[in-house]
Amino acid sequence: MAKDNAVTEPETWKGGARENLATIAHSRILDLILSRRLKARDVLQERPLAEWLDMSRTPVREALNRLEAEGVIQRQGKALILHEITIKEMMEVFAVREQLEVLAARLAAERAAISEIEQLERSVRDLMKQKSPPSNEHWSIDDSLHALVSRASDNQILVRYISDLRLRTRMFDIERLPDRFLPGCQEHLAILEALKARDSEAAVSAMQTHIQNSRQAILTKLSEY
Repeated sequence: MAKDNAVTEPETWKGGARENLATIAHSRILDLILSRRLKARDVLQERPLAEWLDMSRTPVREALNRLEAEGVIQRQGKALILHEITIKEMMEVFAVREQLEVLAARLAAERAAISEIEQLERSVRDLMKQKSPPSNEHWSIDDSLHALVSRASDNQILVRYISDLRLRTRMFDIERLPDRFLPGCQEHLAILEALKARDSEAAVSAMQTHIQNSRQAILTKLSEY
């Protein structure tokens, strides 16, 4: 890990509470994983990570413990390695995601803010106009849409579980599925259109289609290995 990727103001971390430092460490390590600078089966070590983050090993250790509890990393002997998602696990994740996000979509159709829906519609359409949109921008909009739906359900258990499960699928690089870009955007627009129309059945159908199509694309890609 190159040091030049470190946050530019580490001194602000050193004066904070230990819990805040652990949260920052968790976020930064997760960034390494989602940006593919850490890959499946890589070993995560406290000392190199602490040096890279310019903080002590204690908050890094706490961040790694949290990532282990979340299932993002796993222990192999004394080593912590980045979890490699299997086809079986991916199927299980999507099966649960479908149930939870369909429920969230049904509830969100009753109360999602129209201003947020319209802003996201503009973002999706702007993204579709780009010839080669960066994956981080795609993921940002994808996260915003699914977060809008889960938040608008007004059910904090749904919000937390959906976020945790989406983290597992985010570890699968969207750049490996270029054929899903435009269909995925069109599916997002269908979800937003249903929410704006306050049509709960259409929202359920659109979300179900989106989750099922995403699952099939990822499973097809995983089966190639």
